[in-house]
Formats: sequence, structure tokens, C-alpha cells
Amino acid sequence: MRSLIVSLRQKLIWKVFGIFWLTTITVGIANILITKQIVLSESRIEHLNQTLQKLAAEAVEVYETQGPEALTAWYKRTYRRQELRVMLVDKRNAPLALPPRWRKPHRLDEDEVPKHPPFFKLLRPLDQKLKSASGKVYKLRLLPSREIKELYRPPEHLYLYRLGFSFVIIFLGSWWLSRSIARPVKILTQASQSLANGNFDTNVSAKTGNRHDELGELAETFDEMAYRIEQLLASQRQLFSNISHDIRTPLTRQKLAIELARNADDPNPILDRLEQQNQHIEHLLDNLLSLLRLDSQQAFDKTPLRLDQQLEQCIESARLEIEAKSLHLNTDIEAGLTLDGNSSLLSRAFDNLLANAVHYAPDSSVIGIRAERIGASIRIDIQDQGPGIPEQELKKVLEAFYRADSSRDATTGGYGLGLAIVDKIVKQHNGVLTLANASPTGLIASITFSLNK
Repeated sequence: MRSLIVSLRQKLIWKVFGIFWLTTITVGIANILITKQIVLSESRIEHLNQTLQKLAAEAVEVYETQGPEALTAWYKRTYRRQELRVMLVDKRNAPLALPPRWRKPHRLDEDEVPKHPPFFKLLRPLDQKLKSASGKVYKLRLLPSREIKELYRPPEHLYLYRLGFSFVIIFLGSWWLSRSIARPVKILTQASQSLANGNFDTNVSAKTGNRHDELGELAETFDEMAYRIEQLLASQRQLFSNISHDIRTPLTRQKLAIELARNADDPNPILDRLEQQNQHIEHLLDNLLSLLRLDSQQAFDKTPLRLDQQLEQCIESARLEIEAKSLHLNTDIEAGLTLDGNSSLLSRAFDNLLANAVHYAPDSSVIGIRAERIGASIRIDIQDQGPGIPEQELKKVLEAFYRADSSRDATTGGYGLGLAIVDKIVKQHNGVLTLANASPTGLIASITFSLNK
């Protein structure tokens, strides 16, 4: 039995069910108790009304048959029998006979009360109007007293109590339920955002109070997931580091051997091919390390840069390749474009995009370079007249090691890292890289930097 209770406590649905019904039952009990008091108070007032009706008829009869002095004596008898202080007034609220303790006749106006003004106003609805057989209109007025205040208090305040108790109980139940569910969900949301930003040091289960229900299991699973992701990324970084170390060393030795062979009397042409392959491997390693640094979200210095000047420098650096293929440049670069960023990273991104355009552009074709400020952003377009990329692969080519299976594939010497590196550099500068095919042929690489962030 005890194990069953513990098992039920560990189920979130039973917690929600229990809190809901506990709140509902508590509200019901509170309403029943207060309603009982309301009914009791209303029954007392109804009984008082019936008593006052009889007393009104009796008071009118005494006054009309015996006079004011007899009415004063009747007041005394009524107080001794009923413990009610009453007074008969005419239709203008003038007393027809005063109780013995009043020395002189006194008119009761609507805003004049002998005693207990707030409570007396609550008793006004209990005034009994009566028309005698002679046609005169009388009113029997109930005067305030300690007994009336204690026994016949109107129930208006009980309605407020009932509403107030219901609101407080529902509020406490809702607060308890939200604290039991919404708080751990909020902690998990914040931890997910932190994990997305690269922070793996999240101990969600401790922050949620080491719960034993479904949310507690979710928190423990989340912590385990964060730990495994951190371990995988650490293994990946170690792998890249080992690749870099293990390959760069033999490359350095090969370069030294090639230089020695070049100084010989009869160098073998294969040495040229070895050097070319070494350059490819070194370029691959350089790209891998760059991708690793960008993935690790390492901080880098940002300074105000002139993007127009950087683009001009990239064009000048690629001048030999452009002239070798007899390409024509169509440039429209707005002067004075500034951005806070890292000069070396942005230069590498522009160099990669321009090198791609030059590489895939047919001989004697046109390469367009356009840079302008549009509202709160800067847009840079680099367009070639090459074969383009299949539409279904335009987004995939931004992934590391992905190569389209058209003319832009491995046979051209690419490793599928250049555009991935450019995309990460652009994102770290609050920008977006998009690729689109031009008409009738070619590819447009567009970079949009936001200046508001």
C-alpha cells in the first residue's frame, strides 16, 4: 500500500488531479459554511419582518384608540416582550409618540438618526408601512439597539466573505499548481536556451528540487543529454587537434625533402605533384581548424571596418585569377559602408565567395559585385555566370563537407568546407548568407548584415 502511494505521488497527473480537487473541495466547504450563515441571517431577518408587521398593526390600533401616552406605554411593553425598540411615525417621518427617555417631540428626517448611523441605514428596509381603516398612513420604524445589531445583522458582508474566501483558495491552489509545473518548465526552457548558446554547465535536476515525477525524470534526462553533448564536442575538438598535429608534421618534412630535391641537378617532376598535394592537404587542415574555431564560439575582436575597402582589397587579391580567365568585373560598391567586425574573418569570407565565383565562371564571362546599405542593413551580392546549384541543394551546400553532385563537386578540388566557413563567419557578425540561382544561369551569393544588433 505504501509503495502504491509513493508511486502515485511520483506521477505528475496525480499531483495535478489532487491539487485541482483539493482546491474545489475546499472552495465548496467554505461556500457551504458561509451560505449556511447567510441563510440563518436571512431567516432571522424574515422572522423579524413578520414580527414587525404584527407590531405595526398593534401600534396603530393602540394609537388610534388610546392615544400617544398609551403608545409610549406600549413601547415599554414591546421592549420587555420582544427586546425591540420601535417607534411609530406618520408619513412625514414625524414621531407620533416618543419613548420615555426622549424629553420632547423630535422629527426624524431621512438623514437624521438617533444612534448607530451606518447600521441604522441597513435597518431602513425593515420599516413597516401600514394604512389604517381611517385612511391614514403610518410607519413603524425599528430603532437600532445592541440586541438587533447582534442577532439581526444583514448578511451583505457574508456575500463578500464568500467571494473573498473563494478567490483566496483558488489563488492558492493555482499558485501551488503553477509552482509545481510551470516553475520546472521555465527552468528547462532557460537551460535549453543556455545549451543552445554553448553553455553545457547546466544542472537542471538540482534547480527543480530533485523531483521524482515526470518533470524530475525530464530534468535528469536533460542533464544527461547536456553531459553527453559536451563529451561529444570535446571528442570532436580532440579529433581535429590530433588530425592537425599528425598531418602537419609529415607535411613539414615533405616540404623540406621537396626543397632539397629541387636543388638537385635533375629534379623529378613528381615533386611538383607532391607539393601540389601537400598544399591541398594543408588547405584542408586550415579549413578544418577554422571551422573548429568558429564552432566553439571563441570570442574575437571587433573593430569598425570599411566594407567597401575590404571588398576592393579582395578584388585586387584575385586580380591574377580574374585576368587569367579573361573575366569582366561589374562592380557597384557604395562608399562609406562601415560595420563592427573582425577584419581577417570577413576578408576570408569575401575571398571564399569571390574565389568560388571566379572558379566556376566560364572564361570571358561577367562577375557582378554589388554592395549597398538598405535601411538598417548592408547587403553584398556576388554573382557569377556559372552552372549554379540544384534548387533542392541550395541550403545543404552550407553544411560542412557537403558537395552538390553537379559541376560544383569534388572533382573541382573542393572539400565542402568553404561555404560552411563563410556561413559561420557571417552569422558571428549578425548576418545571413543566402544562395540563389540566377537567370538564365549563374549563382548569386548574398550577405545581409543587420546594423541594429
